[in-house]
Amino acid sequence: MEVYLTDIEGIGGTIKERFDDFIVEEVLHGYGKPVPEFKSLLGGGRHLLCVVSRRGWETQQLVTELAKRLKVPRRCIGFAGLKDKQAHVRHFISLEGVDPAKIEGLRFDGVEVHPRGFIDEPLSSRLLIGNKFTITIRGPSMKPDEVHKVIEQVYEEVRRRGGFLNFYGYQRFGSVRPVTHLVGRLMVKRRFDEALSVYLGHIGSRESERARAARLAFLRGEKLSDVYRLFPRSFIYERMILKRLMRSPKGYLEAFKALPSGLRKLFINAYQGYLFNKVLSLRVLEGLPLERALEGDWVLGLTPKGFDTYSPVKADASSLDRLNKLLAEGKLRLALPIFGYLSKLSDGEEGVLERKILEEEEISSLRAFYIGAMPEASGSGGLRPILAPVKSFRFEASDGDVGFTFFLYKECYATMLLREFMKPIDPVSEGF
Repeated sequence: MEVYLTDIEGIGGTIKERFDDFIVEEVLHGYGKPVPEFKSLLGGGRHLLCVVSRRGWETQQLVTELAKRLKVPRRCIGFAGLKDKQAHVRHFISLEGVDPAKIEGLRFDGVEVHPRGFIDEPLSSRLLIGNKFTITIRGPSMKPDEVHKVIEQVYEEVRRRGGFLNFYGYQRFGSVRPVTHLVGRLMVKRRFDEALSVYLGHIGSRESERARAARLAFLRGEKLSDVYRLFPRSFIYERMILKRLMRSPKGYLEAFKALPSGLRKLFINAYQGYLFNKVLSLRVLEGLPLERALEGDWVLGLTPKGFDTYSPVKADASSLDRLNKLLAEGKLRLALPIFGYLSKLSDGEEGVLERKILEEEEISSLRAFYIGAMPEASGSGGLRPILAPVKSFRFEASDGDVGFTFFLYKECYATMLLREFMKPIDPVSEGF
């Protein structure tokens, strides 16, 4: 993320000082927001739809814990999207073959689960429309009247342009320990031993002393059993890998397979997100338009349910005027490729930039994103809009904090909108 959409001075401040400073409510097609109240368990099917309220849990970590408590395989738990750990999140999950009586009143460590009804298929991102956010920025560096003015100016530019820069947010890569994309890069290059070393040994700037000691012990080549004991029990994924490596010290690929399939895929997805961010930054730096198509650009439709990624159109000389008219009317959005083994690159000026990034990363073929030894982790790619529209935007500035509410379509990051308002100097210390 090398650029901003606006050059207006930021208001500063911090986010996520408390879980309730960052509230996320999922919105599903046909089900709305995750409200736990209901009169009876509605619908048919064998998948129990539940509402989850959680504070301080990663999605994958929560799924692992629920599977353990309910004594079901992880594959029996469906969810619609990954959510921020440092937040109060209300979202849906589906449970296959679980008696509602086992769920009613289930509470543990900041988590509450409420059964809502039954559905025919496991929950997936297919039903997800987006998320409503209620966010507080604490301690802005300006007075309330100045904060109010800056937010209005920035939002007017965002509204006029059709959205904010649709970067993947810091949490995609790991805010405290940004290694997820580095692991993914090494997986794409088939350097699984180095990937494991980065995952186990890279020390984050804000990690606990015990975690730092464990990672240092690994880097020094101490006995894996000793390293295993040093890691806190909450570091379940590091311990999974080490347990497998203790049985087969050179079995790097098999050690990766000890991890949940969703986490393995997340490594590749993070690297794809990193590359997308690089391409988007380069497009802005090179002065290519964000709201108007050039020949060779990809274009997506925008519907009330979000972006239509299934019917993309590539602009050419014969369609350019028509597409730009629809872009100006807000019915279409420009898009960039998410590099993957099924991706089709842009042509024209944008295509030159994409190939430049791939060359810098030493990726000679997009087939590299297909991990034959671990196909479930592979990244097929796709298209992602350049600008993310904002719906139902409201804010209120007072002494000491600023409150926001807004809606974003799925896979758009609230932190990337806040980034435009705040212009963070040190994203980690400011809560990103």
